[in-house]
Amino acid sequence: MSFVFATCRPGLERWVRSDVAREYPDHRAAFARPGMVTFKSESDVTPEFRIASPFARVSGASLGAAKTVEDVLAARDRVGATRVHVFVREPAKNREHDVFGPAEAARTALGLDPDNERAVIGDLVLDVIVAPDQPFWLGVHRHERARSPFAGGRIPIVEPAEIPSRAYRKMAEGLAWSGAHVLPGQTVLEFGSSPGGSALALLERGAFVVGVDTEPLKPAVFAYGERFKLIPKAMTTLERSDLPPGVAWLVMDVGVAPQVALHGFRRFFPPYRKSLKGVLLTLKLNDDLVVADIPNLLERVRSLGLSEVRATHLPSNRRELFVFGRS
Repeated sequence: MSFVFATCRPGLERWVRSDVAREYPDHRAAFARPGMVTFKSESDVTPEFRIASPFARVSGASLGAAKTVEDVLAARDRVGATRVHVFVREPAKNREHDVFGPAEAARTALGLDPDNERAVIGDLVLDVIVAPDQPFWLGVHRHERARSPFAGGRIPIVEPAEIPSRAYRKMAEGLAWSGAHVLPGQTVLEFGSSPGGSALALLERGAFVVGVDTEPLKPAVFAYGERFKLIPKAMTTLERSDLPPGVAWLVMDVGVAPQVALHGFRRFFPPYRKSLKGVLLTLKLNDDLVVADIPNLLERVRSLGLSEVRATHLPSNRRELFVFGRS
């Protein structure tokens, strides 16, 4: 096999291609559609290959098109896949985390058990990528810890009936992806709390949240009483005397360029070197220049003294990147 495939949020294909051009000079761009890109490799590609781009949700060896369900089943048997993941490459607008939609009919036709979707380490996964009125596109990857065990790279979470904002899902997905253990009783200092989605996800996990924002928050967060406190200031005007003691997690999601956001963020790190467990950051990707600067941005986060720094484009992310750092 000499072709590679990668799926991503539709519209971000060029960012995947840029990462591939930088990291894999022997790969050449090939077939592409919204939400999916493929590459021709000069060397053989195995299912173990994974594109090291935060924007690549699922990647592996490309098998090409399949016209019928019977063709998909034949490909499964030919490669010896132990798991089949069926998902759409273009989720509905504002439902980016829902990778099923039009794929449900194919999932039913293939006889997949929805309770048996999660891959386990070592599984050989056949990826069946669905688009309306088009052939299936097939790929195969070997599941390991760095990959999502769910179809299409999705991160399933249970939402409350009403959430203040998309930030709720972003935080819930980020916690699940990173494995960050935000424990009951720990204090979280959050910059950019309004309208309260992220804070709600953290409060549900038993944390004490101190939010910093000049904009209003939804009543849902104040329903947690003393476990939520609002400091109605901008991050740039916050003084040392405003800061709570013993912060375990620093969270930031502010609407400014990431270079500016990280410059302001640095000054809040020293007071919590002894108590801090980690950071959970959302960095805005304003343009292609910022995307090209991601390696430097992650190095700036790492330079804070963190032992581990990882980044990904979550299913509910748009032009932004989630960064996890462990102290």
